[in-house]
Amino acid sequence: MKEKHKTPPARRRYHAPRRIESAARTRLEVVVAARDAFERVGWGGTTVAAVAESAHVSPKTIEALYGTKAALLRAAVDFAIRGDVEDVEMPRRPEIAEIERAASAGEMLNLHARLVRDVNVRSAAIARAVEEASAVDPQVEAL
Repeated sequence: MKEKHKTPPARRRYHAPRRIESAARTRLEVVVAARDAFERVGWGGTTVAAVAESAHVSPKTIEALYGTKAALLRAAVDFAIRGDVEDVEMPRRPEIAEIERAASAGEMLNLHARLVRDVNVRSAAIARAVEEASAVDPQVEAL
């Protein structure tokens, strides 16, 4: 008699919201610590170890998240420009949608000016670190 093959039961999807939230908090803490360090002591004075200590994580965690010091600087710059660590490019952000929905040219210009001012305030201090790093690290030149 032939044996029937049973279909294996459907696998349950792994869903761990606490783990996702914890990872997001860790990324934010690392990026804030990196931004603060790059702004305070520049490219040359910032070490992954110091950022890790400030963010209360291990240097291996930063390496796993970002790989290189240049990639960490890029993440800090993105944070300074965007104001958060969400993986949403500027053209897809609500502030841009608000500008595009403006009822008049005057309103659009005011919203655009506010966005540019906010970005400049958040990112001006880290520009020095980017300039310093681009002179010594080819990975940073594109920034």
